[in-house]
Amino acid sequence: MDKDATSDTQVAGDPRDADSPPHNPWDDDEHRAMFCRSCGIPRVFRRRKTRHSVHFMLAMGTIGLWLPIWGIAIIFQALKPWTCAVCGAHRWQN
Repeated sequence: MDKDATSDTQVAGDPRDADSPPHNPWDDDEHRAMFCRSCGIPRVFRRRKTRHSVHFMLAMGTIGLWLPIWGIAIIFQALKPWTCAVCGAHRWQN
C-alpha cells in the first residue's frame, strides 16, 4: 500500500507557520511576532529568558549572596534586543 506523501510534510493551509519554531515548554527563549525591517514582513523574533529557577537555587545555596547578581541579570534581560529568527536582524522595542 502506498504511503500518503502528505503525512510527513506540512499540508498547504496548515495553521503551523514554517517560520515559527515548535512550542517547547522548556525552551530558554521568548518568542514574539514582530515586523522585521530587514525581511520586510512579520517574522518570529526571539530573545533569551532569565532562568529564575537557577538563580533562586544559587541564592538559597549562597545564603542570599547571589541576590545582587540575580537583580543584575533581570536588568540585563530587559535590555537584550529581540532577534529575527530568519535573518538575525535586531530590534530593540516590542
